[in-house]
Amino acid sequence: MRELILFKKQRELGDILTDTFKFIRLQGKYLFTLILKITGPALSILLLSYVYYMYATLGSFDNIFIEAASFEGFATNVIVSILLMVFAMIVFYTLLHCTVLCYIQSYINNDGVVSEQEVRDGVKASFWSILGSGVLVNIMVVIGFLFCGIPGFYLGVVLASTMRSTLGKYTIPAEIKYGHNRGALAAAKEYRANPDDRSSSYEFYIVQSSGGANHLNPNYTVFGRVTSGMEVVDKIAKLETDGSEWPYSNVFIEAKIKD
Repeated sequence: MRELILFKKQRELGDILTDTFKFIRLQGKYLFTLILKITGPALSILLLSYVYYMYATLGSFDNIFIEAASFEGFATNVIVSILLMVFAMIVFYTLLHCTVLCYIQSYINNDGVVSEQEVRDGVKASFWSILGSGVLVNIMVVIGFLFCGIPGFYLGVVLASTMRSTLGKYTIPAEIKYGHNRGALAAAKEYRANPDDRSSSYEFYIVQSSGGANHLNPNYTVFGRVTSGMEVVDKIAKLETDGSEWPYSNVFIEAKIKD
């Protein structure tokens, strides 16, 4: 008995993934064969246009420095090859999208039996509508990125720079009196243009090493110590970090100010 996968069925995410891989296992060979048959010409044009682009950019690159007129030909070849690649890519993606959708539709209509002619007819009938919807979606994504993404990045950089520059202007006079024993709470400092070893107003560190950090004694201000809970500091020190020693998971501090 032919195993049939029901697409129009409510299911959990795990079942969706299971049925998706099952469909690929059962129908993948025939589906990919149809994809190559239908999208083959567009894929060939895409590959040839890429070869043409590589030839236009790398093959003609040395000649543009020999003759001034060669630059015009070079620019023309590059532009034509890029336009050809973009055109072939759009056609290939649209045919690919149409083929997969029409294959699934034929699978549903015929209870698991796919008709190649039905898929081809469906691709012809839906090509322009899929192409139009794809262009519309991409235009919406680009517009959304221009109006939301770029201003958001710019605003974030401005706010971060403003906050750091504002807080960074205020420093604390050095009070180097205590040693860097385990559990010492000390203030960081700026090395550049700071001959008086003035402390940062917002950056601090806790000495976690059991032997302390006595090499820091002459240069940094210790203004407190951990009275209890050093096991929490040890756990934080064991967190996995990136190349800049920044934890992959943020560590938040719940602070209470006492009079």
